[in-house]
Amino acid sequence: MAFVQIIEFRTSNIEPTRQINDQWRQATEGKRTVRRELPARDRSDPSRYFAIAFFDSNEPATENTSLPETKAAAALHMQTSEGPPVFYNLDILEDRSQATGGGVRDRCHCSSSGPGNTVNGSGACPVRHRKEHDMGDYAMRLNLPPPGRSAAPQVRPI
Repeated sequence: MAFVQIIEFRTSNIEPTRQINDQWRQATEGKRTVRRELPARDRSDPSRYFAIAFFDSNEPATENTSLPETKAAAALHMQTSEGPPVFYNLDILEDRSQATGGGVRDRCHCSSSGPGNTVNGSGACPVRHRKEHDMGDYAMRLNLPPPGRSAAPQVRPI
């Protein structure tokens, strides 16, 4: 199942954070397991930032966190941030990425279909439990937890 980690942090000067990240990328070349990184800033609060990291699953994310270079970078980030970071560890259930040509690619990321699964490009889940996914989407629109999940979010580092 695809996995995303979002790290929320605050800083009044993002440049030291960028330098730490650049050094980390150089030091972990060929070792890191992160597939994509997106740094972002909150438009309504310019001191609030997010680091969004994409992984194939939770296991590679755990491997990445265990790298000595990652631990060293995290210690440096603590020195440049204003307060402790907040971690959001998310299993991706579906990927509705915009496809070229304006269409939408639906992908099921449930445990039975495997990461990024599509069936004939339709995005249909091979075990036919689409109703469960639809209920999860409905629950999200109502700001409720999906079926089988607790209401309390997990906010912990991996």
